[in-house]
Amino acid sequence: MRIRGPIWGLSPNSSQSSATGINGIGYVYNVGGDNGNQMYSFNPAVNDWEMLGSYGDIRTPNGNLFTIGNKGYHVFGQQEQPDGIVSMNDLWEYTPASPNAVPERPASTFHVRSAADGSAWLLGTAPMDAGNTLTVLDVDGRLLHTRALPAGVPLSIHLTAKELGVGLRMVALRGAQPWTDRVLLTQ
Repeated sequence: MRIRGPIWGLSPNSSQSSATGINGIGYVYNVGGDNGNQMYSFNPAVNDWEMLGSYGDIRTPNGNLFTIGNKGYHVFGQQEQPDGIVSMNDLWEYTPASPNAVPERPASTFHVRSAADGSAWLLGTAPMDAGNTLTVLDVDGRLLHTRALPAGVPLSIHLTAKELGVGLRMVALRGAQPWTDRVLLTQ
């Protein structure tokens, strides 16, 4: 069987690809070149490549794909932002049975940038749903700070050094739907 072959016609720039396998089918997220942002599948039983579509709204090179059970996940990576290249801590969940075979909503919706003055920026790429709340807790679970988040715009919150304090902090983003994202910060 000739496995190497037709992918090069579909995806000539694959220097920033990541791959995984789900239920005997290979999946490749290609982000090579200037605008690569496609998901491909490979079925080794019939030696067939198929372009499944765009992988989200924003390309995320240098991440990793992996599989747990019947789902694929894409974690970390980098994105171009107005202030430069940003390392992401997004986690995307992919279900092969979805109608258009593209990733679902990211499981993690924000990343953190710290500043020399002890403050931190919480930044997201997707518009926030209504009813989201940001909380900051200390290591004992005491509430240090909370605020409602605006809907319809990406997350962009500046937490001052005073709001964060000193020590280990848990920053939680809670949505109206049953999910919570968390990140630990230390100062």
